[in-house]
Amino acid sequence: MSSQFIHINTYARNSKTTEKKTKAGVVKQSTSRSIRQITDEATRAPGACPHVADTKEPILLHGVSPSEVPQMCESYAETVKTKSGQKLRSDALVCIAGVVSIGSPDNHKWEKVKKDSIEYLKNKYGSRLKSIVEHCDENFKHFHFYVIPKDGEKLEDIHEGLKARNTSRNNNEKTGTQNRHYREAMKGFQDDYSKFVGIPNGLTRIGPARRRLTRDAWRAETDEANRIAEKLQLYADKKKIAFKGYQKGKEEGLEKSKELGEIFGSFLKAISDPFTQANNQLQKEKEEKEKEIERLKETKNKQQEEIEQLKKAHIKTQKEFTRFQDFIRERDEKRTEENRLKLNDSLEKERIKEEKLRNSQQATKETINTSNRKFRI
Repeated sequence: MSSQFIHINTYARNSKTTEKKTKAGVVKQSTSRSIRQITDEATRAPGACPHVADTKEPILLHGVSPSEVPQMCESYAETVKTKSGQKLRSDALVCIAGVVSIGSPDNHKWEKVKKDSIEYLKNKYGSRLKSIVEHCDENFKHFHFYVIPKDGEKLEDIHEGLKARNTSRNNNEKTGTQNRHYREAMKGFQDDYSKFVGIPNGLTRIGPARRRLTRDAWRAETDEANRIAEKLQLYADKKKIAFKGYQKGKEEGLEKSKELGEIFGSFLKAISDPFTQANNQLQKEKEEKEKEIERLKETKNKQQEEIEQLKKAHIKTQKEFTRFQDFIRERDEKRTEENRLKLNDSLEKERIKEEKLRNSQQATKETINTSNRKFRI
């Protein structure tokens, strides 16, 4: 008679001591265990597991040794920041550690449960699942597993209970409501494990002591669970046989199809060879024509470039000719102005000269007239 057993907890890099006041007013202290302490117990480090009288070497079932997990937690913690952008405190949660067993010392089901549980954890956590080790030195065979979030990922995003409680807290719900959401999420985790591992292996969801069942009621429930598991296994075996038959028929069909395909392919080849040759010739001619078209395009592009260059040269020449014309016009205007000024100057000089001559003649005339008047007298 067996029930499922899977339990998870969260751990930090360093332990943390907290104080809690009871209703009676007594202050009690509790110190959490660090991930190093947990992995030391898993690896059966000296002095780490006093509850085991005769320790045996753990069996590594997946990933790395648990002794490497603390350093992996340190590396992960470097990639995560708090909401305020600060580094994680050393007592912040960074790892999920769990244990899987069956609630009975009868281990005849253990190998199948172990295999299915490992497959379940791989599907659930993927690459986050870092290590699984089995212990065979206690009354109940069991294995421990360790899960570390991906770089930059929050632990509460992969822990159902913490995620549900944080969502409730963000909605400003009361502490009691937050805890209720946490419990419901963890019950969902147990139900999910029961669906994929417990029920197919004839394990009950909850043990007899938890529900205060009588021995007869517990036996009847276990027998029913075993019958369901046997039916599921029978269905799986039939499905497996049917799949093997399907695979065999598929392989035979593929082989037969391959033979027929080769025969039909040879027939088609004999018919299509002349057409293939003609098609190849046409394809070759097409490629040559395309190459010729490409060459013509290149020639056309070069000619276009030359025309553009000639246009630019013509525009440049026109600008230079215009500048030359402007220079000649300005020079001629300057010379004309200079000649006009010289001519005016020359005319002015002639006018002054004639004026002086007229004045001289007038003066001479007046002198003669004066002399004549004196002579008459």
